[in-house]
Amino acid sequence: MKQTIFSILIILAPFYAFSQLKGVDIPVNEETKKVTYSEVIQVESQTKENLFIAALDWATRTFNSGDAAIEYEDKSSGTIAGKGRIPVELKGWAASMTNFVRFYFKIEVKDGRFRYTFTDFVYEVTGPAPANYPGPIEDIYFEKVKVQTQKQAISTMEQIDSKVKEMINGLQLATAKKDTEDW
Repeated sequence: MKQTIFSILIILAPFYAFSQLKGVDIPVNEETKKVTYSEVIQVESQTKENLFIAALDWATRTFNSGDAAIEYEDKSSGTIAGKGRIPVELKGWAASMTNFVRFYFKIEVKDGRFRYTFTDFVYEVTGPAPANYPGPIEDIYFEKVKVQTQKQAISTMEQIDSKVKEMINGLQLATAKKDTEDW
């Protein structure tokens, strides 16, 4: 009997370990199994210097508090890195509250292209929560812990996805502009 139960658990374990929220499509790095937004964007008409200035300006405007700030910038290597923080509304049956998601970002520029990376997302609970939080959002996405209802977890992941894509869009718009201040 014990062998039968053990055999069933062994067979089902891979399915449970890699289940994810249904209806939510978030980019997950194959190697690290972390939620990671990363892409190389071609901007043929831009030099490394112009891209660096535009990306730094965007990052300065986007991450401008103690909880969200540029921590590293190196013009010669074309690297800008830091931490970000986005609010996530959690609606309950009686009330709603705002929690936060911290993350790491990195922008690397070269002539005619840049790469962005947003990763290491950590969910921060502002109110009463299980003792294991804050924790990585992968725990919610892969349903390793139940800190929210299914509906709340889906909403949390959708908000994160939407806000990160909004930041990516802003970065792309900022770096696409041609410097016209040649007077």
